[in-house]
Amino acid sequence: MLPTEIGTFTFRTLWETNFLRGDQVRERPRQMIKFMHPFVSEPRLSAIVWDEAFYRVNTTEWGGKSGFDQNRVFAGLGWNFDKNVHAEFGYLNQYIDDAKHENRTMHHLAIASLFINFDPLLTNSLI
Repeated sequence: MLPTEIGTFTFRTLWETNFLRGDQVRERPRQMIKFMHPFVSEPRLSAIVWDEAFYRVNTTEWGGKSGFDQNRVFAGLGWNFDKNVHAEFGYLNQYIDDAKHENRTMHHLAIASLFINFDPLLTNSLI
């Protein structure tokens, strides 16, 4: 996380490895950039925008040709219930390229997400 005077930027990189049809491995990195701007009148409420891009690193029979896979863009609001519980709701635009790079699909979605941080110390004390 990168806090600034106008809000917080978050960068998330994931690397997916999928085993498709048993023996083929698809490699797919994802990169998300997220910005949260809290409202001055109510700091628990934030305006949120993020973008996440997916790419196929390798070509597989069932996982598709290498290259661009999909992009997701979100715009909405977030609410911090406390330091461990956060909700987001808004609009998600999902742009998907098919496995052969011949057809593209765009989805317009309403989305709601609930994020819960589990304190590792609390979790370990329950074991």
